[in-house]
Amino acid sequence: MMDFINSIEFARPLFMILLPVSLGLLAIVFWYQPKQLLSTSTPLQQVSQQSYRHPALDWFQQRQSQQQSQNHQRQFIVRILGWGILLGLLHLSLAQPYRLGERLPDPPQHRDIVFVIDTSVSMVLEDYIVKGKRVSRMAMLQSVMQHFIDQLQGNRIGLIVYSEQVYTLVPLTTDYDLLKQQFNRMQPAVLTGRTSNPGKALLYTLAQYQKSDNETKPTIVLVTDVNRPDRNIDPRIAAAKLHKDGFRLHTVAIGAGSYAAENKQGSSLVYHPTNYPLLKQIAEQARGEFFTASNSQQISQALLTIQQSEKRQVETEPQYIRLGFYQWPLLLALILLSLSQLIQLTRGRT
Repeated sequence: MMDFINSIEFARPLFMILLPVSLGLLAIVFWYQPKQLLSTSTPLQQVSQQSYRHPALDWFQQRQSQQQSQNHQRQFIVRILGWGILLGLLHLSLAQPYRLGERLPDPPQHRDIVFVIDTSVSMVLEDYIVKGKRVSRMAMLQSVMQHFIDQLQGNRIGLIVYSEQVYTLVPLTTDYDLLKQQFNRMQPAVLTGRTSNPGKALLYTLAQYQKSDNETKPTIVLVTDVNRPDRNIDPRIAAAKLHKDGFRLHTVAIGAGSYAAENKQGSSLVYHPTNYPLLKQIAEQARGEFFTASNSQQISQALLTIQQSEKRQVETEPQYIRLGFYQWPLLLALILLSLSQLIQLTRGRT
């Protein structure tokens, strides 16, 4: 029994602290206006205004006065105790007592993966051939990213898009339908400009996800064709800074690596192949790996490498099932109120 009582905790202990205040207010009401809480029934009125003298009238009146005085004292004590118990039960119910049950399972481990996507105008170039038809770099990128999302479910994924400017399109989330929807909406040179600035994008990513040294950093995947990037910020220097701050950066090349894949009839845009050597150097500076999106084998290898990145364990306090029983003192208070009213009705009829 004592173990059960000691195991009780309160979700809102303030109501138990305020119980003495309520009892003090109750005592003040009884002290100054005792008749207000003595009974809810009205006293019987005299049925006649005439009185008849009896030889022992004085003795009867004195006897009756003594009995009424004793009855009032007993009723006064009972009422004080009754109202005190009701207030105590009410405060106990409002304090929401509970016991701890079984421990809830810890949250699962997961990886944080941030994709940095190039949406510059060069993504319209059609240097992929799928089933005999020319396919743009953006269409291939969307296909690759859909595959990544399907295979990386269970992890948190974020999406950053860039060209001239950089924006967080989707923060780290497990809403994979939202991610797919946003990937399908991406169009070259619509949201962020025409030219490409991967160095600026990597520094932006660093600023967004830089955390304390004792926390696991998200894995960053740069998906781009690095077609004539802006020279103001060298992406290799930005990649080295990411590695220094504890990030792992992988690069995925979108587009062909030579002029042989140029579609000379399909676009008026000046064709430039994807700069594979630069993407390899960026990955090396961040101690990551370089992949191409030219075939399913390369994509599968990229997925395997990302899956081998360190998982992040969410540090939380142990959680337990709460077994509440606030309804029992509330039910007991309602029973006592019902019995009190029943007794008053019975006495009134008598």
